[in-house]
Amino acid sequence: MMTQVEGKIFLAGQRGLKETDRFRTWYTFNHGDYFSACKQPFGNLYTTSDETYSGNYSTTQVVLVEGFILLLPVVGAVCFSIDGGEEYIVQAGELLCAAVKTGSCIAIANPYETELVNFIQLGLQANVSNAEVSITPFSFTAYPNKLIPLNIEMGGQAIRCYIGKFAGRMEEVCHPATGNSLFTYIIDGAFEVQNRLLERRDALALRHVSEMDMEALSNEAVVFIIEIPHD
Repeated sequence: MMTQVEGKIFLAGQRGLKETDRFRTWYTFNHGDYFSACKQPFGNLYTTSDETYSGNYSTTQVVLVEGFILLLPVVGAVCFSIDGGEEYIVQAGELLCAAVKTGSCIAIANPYETELVNFIQLGLQANVSNAEVSITPFSFTAYPNKLIPLNIEMGGQAIRCYIGKFAGRMEEVCHPATGNSLFTYIIDGAFEVQNRLLERRDALALRHVSEMDMEALSNEAVVFIIEIPHD
């Protein structure tokens, strides 16, 4: 019988929103003027945002939290750079991870003139020694109905992520490292995760779970999972 573990659902319909005619950003956790007592960071995961940029739109941000930034394009591609240095282009089917120091300046841009891009941004607090960027490719076609491990080694630290695309009623089990927690984000479709219904852009935080069962409830359902180190 499945063991019920401590968990918290973050519903897409209850996210914070910031938008103009050039961009739209939905925040899963507290950010800026958006605050809710029940939307605190999860372990060292301090931000998760769902971002859409119009053609040629770009932003620059001063890094306030040292650690790692992850960019996961869902539609199209985005350009990324640190302190005006080398520009990296990451597209759908790839995950970018950047080690960033407090006070550095990052730039994110839509490289297309007229097309919209959509991507997920996550931030992990950590001690990093140097700025560094890596891009990890993945293929849903090569690994259908499976969680694809996206293991990143950067600055002597390991970041363990998974992504998968599933047909309806396909099942999978995620096994995190001992003592780690799991943050699950539904990119598209719907899933039942550890007896909880999650729909598009919902998220689930599970603490200290030894395994997590999941079942896709729709076709072409896409899920992203990241392990959070134990407190």
